[in-house]
Amino acid sequence: MDMILLNQSTNHLPLHDDVKRAMIEFSPSDVNTYGQATGSDELKNAVAEHYKINLNEYGILLTNGSFEAIHMILDTFSGTYSNFTDIIPSWSWPRSMAEWRGYKICKTDGKLTPKDIVDNSIVFLNNGQNPLGYTYTDEELYDLQWFAQDKHSMILHDTAYWDFFREPFPLLLNDKNFATFTFSKVAGLCGLRIGGLIASKENILKFKNNNPARLGVNVMSEKVALASLKSSHEWKIKNIEIIERNKQRVREELGVLDGVNFLHEDNIHKMVITFDKPIECTDFTERLGKEGINVSDISTKMFQMGVKEPDANMITFMVSIPDEWLDQFIEGFKKVYYEW
Repeated sequence: MDMILLNQSTNHLPLHDDVKRAMIEFSPSDVNTYGQATGSDELKNAVAEHYKINLNEYGILLTNGSFEAIHMILDTFSGTYSNFTDIIPSWSWPRSMAEWRGYKICKTDGKLTPKDIVDNSIVFLNNGQNPLGYTYTDEELYDLQWFAQDKHSMILHDTAYWDFFREPFPLLLNDKNFATFTFSKVAGLCGLRIGGLIASKENILKFKNNNPARLGVNVMSEKVALASLKSSHEWKIKNIEIIERNKQRVREELGVLDGVNFLHEDNIHKMVITFDKPIECTDFTERLGKEGINVSDISTKMFQMGVKEPDANMITFMVSIPDEWLDQFIEGFKKVYYEW
């Protein structure tokens, strides 16, 4: 049985024809020469255009996925900032890396608010927040930026889900802050490991001697990522419309089940289901797995690895998927639920 992966926040809708074409049209020079040290100028220019970045003020560095970019930031600024502010539950690996590098972990819950920002900290901000899907208004984002400046702190703005929003949100760039981006999520290119960071020209220079991709990132991945950016005006809105239709169907078919609720209105591709009845979420997700469906159990995942959070009784999954996957998910969910 093939496993349907609804737990990784990625996009499994069909790739644009230009992207598929870029995957097979390679030349020998794509594999027998190194790329440019900070990534190809063509892709960086396309990234700048996509995110509306002024290259006179800011620089772009391409990395092997945004995870490498986050690691580089945490490593480089460990002598500048002493704290790491993060939401619980959240993606655990940046927090784990920060703790390993010597930062004091300052945990908060729910949406990040200005009062949560600790002096002299790196504030990890994800919009929509992983795994609970909380999103921020532009006003809320600017408030966070203002308070971070007041607290002598830096915002590390993970923009992984930027293209799941109909209207773009601000990247909160200034002389201190960083934005990281990836082609893994919305573009659906997670296996190609291509992403990067955006920062002031001064901060970009701090990576001159400690860039692990000094010999360039994957040249073939760059070409596919470039094709994805150039065609995004065609696939982005189409995908958002499919996702909105899928969310509506999930609400209509699963929301009528006794004790099944939704945590909040879902602004992007994630949905979070909470249970009124005493369902053990770890067991529930394991049973779904036997039906070929993989979702995230928030009662254990992304809190602290191996530690169960007793008060969380919810699962999360993404719906940027084709109809046949959605059919199987709804059918499998109902089967496991009725057997409980």
